[in-house]
Amino acid sequence: MVRFRLQEEDCERLWELRRQRRIWTTERNSLRISAHIHTRSEDLELFFQTPAQAVG
Repeated sequence: MVRFRLQEEDCERLWELRRQRRIWTTERNSLRISAHIHTRSEDLELFFQTPAQAVG
């Protein structure tokens, strides 16, 4: 399980990217992921790339 927090100013950009990429999460300033056996590696990569792009 991985959890991280975002600065408030980065959240809006993240939520926009998340919606475009169909990544379903809650809209809070922290995210948590717990991968399951059925989770594809490309889904995990997309999940981690998205916040990185949101914060620049």
